[in-house]
Amino acid sequence: RLPRAVYTVRPDGLEAISSDFARTGHTRPGYGYVGIPDPNMERPAPGDSGLWRMNLETGENEMIFSIADLASNDPVPAMRTELNWFNHILYNTDGSRIVFLHRWQTPRQTRMYTCRPDGSDLYRVSDAGDPCGWQASHFWWRDAKTIMVWGGSLSDQVTSGYRLVTDRTGEELIINPDLLNQDGHMSYPPGESGWFVSDTYPDRKTNMRLLFFCNESGGPQIVVARHDAGRFNATEPSLVECRCDFHPR
Repeated sequence: RLPRAVYTVRPDGLEAISSDFARTGHTRPGYGYVGIPDPNMERPAPGDSGLWRMNLETGENEMIFSIADLASNDPVPAMRTELNWFNHILYNTDGSRIVFLHRWQTPRQTRMYTCRPDGSDLYRVSDAGDPCGWQASHFWWRDAKTIMVWGGSLSDQVTSGYRLVTDRTGEELIINPDLLNQDGHMSYPPGESGWFVSDTYPDRKTNMRLLFFCNESGGPQIVVARHDAGRFNATEPSLVECRCDFHPR
């Protein structure tokens, strides 16, 4: 029996990153555990809630970041008064780094970070508070150094789209914004196949979700060909946390 809940598992299956699911259930219903009270419900950035690195053979674990740590890292005023939390943690393909989101409420803002699994070598990939930044949403590691991420525009200076971002360099490329113009849950298969799969949220007029595949081509200026696999009815429930997203793999 493990002492902490598992959020993401290293590719070799020996290690995991754990998060505070009571906190996430409070700050982002649908992404945490229901029925477990958040002991820090009134605290914007608690020091005893965060991310833990855990050995899956022994259960030994240690905190790598508290929410307070990152809320005090180049803070904006809202971080001191609004609820902060971590979301969407994922190891890269060789287990050498993780990516995660630091979020705070009203309206929801996001910073996207990568680091080594022990918390060292922290790198800020994006910052929604930057006038030239973008709001990170869903993402997937394309390989050990490259992340595909939906970056949403918050100003006229930024284009929304699927981005290929090179970790720790600041290099990014928006891919075919005419074809990939909606947020979705993308994923790559293991290895370098040149293919990925993704989906969309329901169309507001038809309530239909789209499932599609893409294959990449080209050198540094990657382009994709999209192959639509089907459209599926997905009427939005009255409680958004009860919706059913595809998350294709």
